[in-house]
Amino acid sequence: MPTPENMAEARQRFAASELADSVADTAADGAPKSISVSRLYAIASDPGSPMPPDIAAAMLQRPALRAAYRDFLAGAASYSVAEAIAASSEDLPTRRGDGCLIRFLLSQAEPDQVYLVVELDDPGRATPKALVFCDRENFCSVVELTGWRDGVTQLIVETGSDILRMARDPTSSAYLK
Repeated sequence: MPTPENMAEARQRFAASELADSVADTAADGAPKSISVSRLYAIASDPGSPMPPDIAAAMLQRPALRAAYRDFLAGAASYSVAEAIAASSEDLPTRRGDGCLIRFLLSQAEPDQVYLVVELDDPGRATPKALVFCDRENFCSVVELTGWRDGVTQLIVETGSDILRMARDPTSSAYLK
């Protein structure tokens, strides 16, 4: 659940950008004029669910909405993984977080595919449903995590996917929820 401070901060962000948003928005942008904090929190708390199209459209247009979503996501995440190590020369660097590891293995069979592997230090802990990478502008990409076995899951992703594009960015952060 969000803390009163988180809710107050989110409301301030919305209020500060509301006037600018209403002036900048046009009826053709497809985004709703207002989005409730509780709805945004519910979406951030369940990142394994698909993003509603109206919220996705609003996030493309409103940086403050993306920032609030990321704040809620970070607060609700079971694991957070900070930026990649600056000295890493890997195209897809391994990411270490408190209690987890995210790594990438090139597929030997399919050159346009990568294995994304998530490992938990404590396999007895509840397993996350989704992995979310967010960049500096608070754009986020989500992949569902299934098939956990002994604290490890893997999935195959296409090399051109949004999740890998963000994982390649050393300034991006990852969240497991």
